[in-house]
Amino acid sequence: MSKREKDFFYKLAKKKGVNARSYFKLEQIQSKYKIFKAGQKVFDIGCAPGSWLQYVYEIVGSEGKFIGVDLSGMELSFPNLDFYQMDIFDVDSKDFFQKYGWVDVVMSDVAPKTTGQKIVDIERSYQLCKKSLDIVRVMLKPKGDFVCKMYHGERFDDFQALMKEVFFEVKIFRPKATRKISREIFWIGKGKK
Repeated sequence: MSKREKDFFYKLAKKKGVNARSYFKLEQIQSKYKIFKAGQKVFDIGCAPGSWLQYVYEIVGSEGKFIGVDLSGMELSFPNLDFYQMDIFDVDSKDFFQKYGWVDVVMSDVAPKTTGQKIVDIERSYQLCKKSLDIVRVMLKPKGDFVCKMYHGERFDDFQALMKEVFFEVKIFRPKATRKISREIFWIGKGKK
């Protein structure tokens, strides 16, 4: 039996019928920070295969609106989701804003294709987070919230400084559903300035 097959959250995702274990990471973030509410408009960066959307849909519901962007395709769909298969670096925030206006929450579970070289992977993760924050600056309404996955490392202080420019409250969280060997941490930005 592989490590993955023995993993509690992997098995729980299969049992619950959700796309990935990351569903439970967001569930644990929501339990602590109360980010999502019924009827919100949510922008999901790096949304495939859709486990975060599956979780948030249960809270936001059919009255809300979802905009998803990912380099990979996605099989998940529902009527109030607009999905764009594209590179995050090709996202023109101003075009998206013209089409959708303010969003209540931006969430980013985007991750780089890893090389196995720690410094390279951390830098790529940082650049993805920085681009996500650029989208936040344009799309997120004042007092809105942001959740962003990042590989912990040398760029931690740099990204924390950027987050503090944008949000009144900045927190770091590591859900129990995160694998022990993972460098993932999650930034929580509460209350956009």
